Amino acid sequence: MLGSVALSFFMGSVFYAFGMGKAVDGMMAKAMPLYNSSKHRARNDLWLQPENGLIAGKVIRIDSVDEQLVIKDELGRDWSVDENAVLPEVKAGIKRGKIVKIIGEKNGENEFVAKEIRRCGDCQIDEDENVLE
Repeated sequence: MLGSVALSFFMGSVFYAFGMGKAVDGMMAKAMPLYNSSKHRARNDLWLQPENGLIAGKVIRIDSVDEQLVIKDELGRDWSVDENAVLPEVKAGIKRGKIVKIIGEKNGENEFVAKEIRRCGDCQIDEDENVLE
């Protein structure tokens, strides 16, 4: 068992060092449905906690005049997000169809005030496959 853990750690380090982590993750997600569903469940457990100031979802609409965007979370709920407090250079990087993680606070039934918006670095496959459409 110790050898298995050591081999996993070694191979993971090699994949990371050569930039192959995302490719391997993508292959595993496509080949092993259980792996992919557990990855989504882990993301949901962490990033679908609006009462605790955390939401994630795909950007479906951007309103730069009112400084708001609408995201759809993995449960299919639409959230209106006030991005007024977010830095302009961060707002410039937000694109329709991309998955974002938002830190802020819930401000109504499906309303959220963002303090920070991050691109979801491990969500590229989801964006490519339109998982949240």
